[in-house]
Amino acid sequence: MREYVNEVLTPVECALLADTVGYLEFTDPRLVKVLAAVWSVTEVGLREPSYVRVEARPGGHPWHMDTGSSAHMSWCRYGARILLDPDDSFSGGGFYFRDRPNDAIFGHGGLLIYSNDEPANEHLVTRSRGARRVLLLFMGERDG
Repeated sequence: MREYVNEVLTPVECALLADTVGYLEFTDPRLVKVLAAVWSVTEVGLREPSYVRVEARPGGHPWHMDTGSSAHMSWCRYGARILLDPDDSFSGGGFYFRDRPNDAIFGHGGLLIYSNDEPANEHLVTRSRGARRVLLLFMGERDG
């Protein structure tokens, strides 16, 4: 499963989240629209060890699945991200899926959600320069 939902957050809402690099609580009111968009696509669980954070990592990420290279996040069934900074505020920083290695995904304010049970959903993020902050969600099975 892989879905993209356009314009989940406005530029102002993105900027408010971008000011908070680090971990957030799923109960943060700034996440209401994000979680509604996630649940419009699939049911997920938000109990621990699921987590959400704003990341600024210019070094990018090599090819990986969100379950972790040593399965340290084997509980993670779904990953999601929203680019918080406009595409013109940085260079590089493209998000790529293994089966589409030439198609960078940016999408300021849009939600990309994908399951971690398909090899094609292995992904990477290239190095970036400038302001590039991303809201990342790592979620488990539906809460029972």
